[in-house]
Amino acid sequence: LVHVLFFELENPAAAPQVTQDLNQYLEVQNAAGDDWDLKGFHLDPLTKVAHNGHELRWNMLWTSLPPSAVWGPSLLSILLLITACLNLANTAVSLSNRRLKEMGVRKVMGGRRSQLIAQLLSEHFIICVLALLAGIALVDVFLPAYNKMWDFVNLEVNYFSNPPLLIFMGGVLIVASLLGGAYPAFYISAFNPTNIFRGSVKFGGSNLFSRILLGVQVMISLATVVVGIAFVQNSQFQKNTDLGYEHADILVVPTWEKGAFETFRQEIEQNPKVISSAGTRHQLDWTDARTDYEIAGEAHQSVYFGIGENYFEVMDLKIKDGRFFDANLQTDYETSILVNETFARAHQMDNPVGQKVTIDSTEHTIIGLVQDFYYEGFIQPVEPTIMGFVKPERYFFWVVEAKPENLLALNNEFKSAWNNLFPFKPYEGFYQSELMAEDLLISNNIATIMLFMAII
Repeated sequence: LVHVLFFELENPAAAPQVTQDLNQYLEVQNAAGDDWDLKGFHLDPLTKVAHNGHELRWNMLWTSLPPSAVWGPSLLSILLLITACLNLANTAVSLSNRRLKEMGVRKVMGGRRSQLIAQLLSEHFIICVLALLAGIALVDVFLPAYNKMWDFVNLEVNYFSNPPLLIFMGGVLIVASLLGGAYPAFYISAFNPTNIFRGSVKFGGSNLFSRILLGVQVMISLATVVVGIAFVQNSQFQKNTDLGYEHADILVVPTWEKGAFETFRQEIEQNPKVISSAGTRHQLDWTDARTDYEIAGEAHQSVYFGIGENYFEVMDLKIKDGRFFDANLQTDYETSILVNETFARAHQMDNPVGQKVTIDSTEHTIIGLVQDFYYEGFIQPVEPTIMGFVKPERYFFWVVEAKPENLLALNNEFKSAWNNLFPFKPYEGFYQSELMAEDLLISNNIATIMLFMAII
């Protein structure tokens, strides 16, 4: 079963031509299945998948951070830089009255306006250079702490071997100098010396532009503080929120094929540390499957989970109305489905049990309403979900419930048994709590970064 196809191109510039050549298979592809009418093929560089992975249907690569988590700190950093520049400009404006006579004397002594502008801009440039040097020093302090936040990140700063970084820093230096010093420099230098000495020129914090600068600065600061507090509260919410299923005491062993599943069944069922177990084709927070369906002649798509006997009991999923699947009823395998609360709301079903849904040209009956559960952590919103009943020959996973203190030993025993049974297949067992822990790690780290910026 292929979900992703990789092309290694000798010349990346040939990608458009390869895409064009693939169009000869459009007719064959569309004839093979009428679910999707393909208009063409598209090649994406692998480096882009990290940013658009959430938009790819049936993306079997590991889901990356949501774009907001990547660009959010960068956006706040830019806003903080703007705030610092506004603060610098405000400070220069508020202190300008002290320098008016200095500017007047220099003009009387023959100083040109361009010289005054250059002087004032140079002063701000020196301040920004000192600030940049201080920032570089702080990087050595904060970068190790940042790296410790992420298990998969090890950033290193090498200024002189990274020209784009040097260009960026130089650009920031110039932009910050202009943002902070341009207004005071061009405004003060334009005053007439006669008016300055008569005392008719008053310049400082009471003028309209100064108040606008201060207002924008306060606005950005307040927004950053609110965002920081919101992310911290969201992190706490995620720690304490019920996922809608059991994840703390669950060990999952992918088998991927019928032969391996049936062979490994005995190892699981005979182990005294196992409280209960179930097979399934799709596992929460691990697999990403979808199905097309129709209701009243209208086509839709939803998340789909093919589950096995006892899966609801092992994962502690909650039923709101109707019943679970019954392994003694053949119709449950063939024409019965469960749906979640979001599915019912999306189709305005007050009483979904008993209603009909067409999947693959076969009419299915909704036999139960499942309480909403976070099947993909907190990064993705809960979507309409359909659950079908599958037979053992279609299982891909063993889901095992055990006491928390036995999980580690049980995993080691399963790994040893697996290596004896399948010496040429890697053991891929994992704890269900690991999947949620990664989501919480991301959430906590983002909250820490946002809170740090809010404090700044």
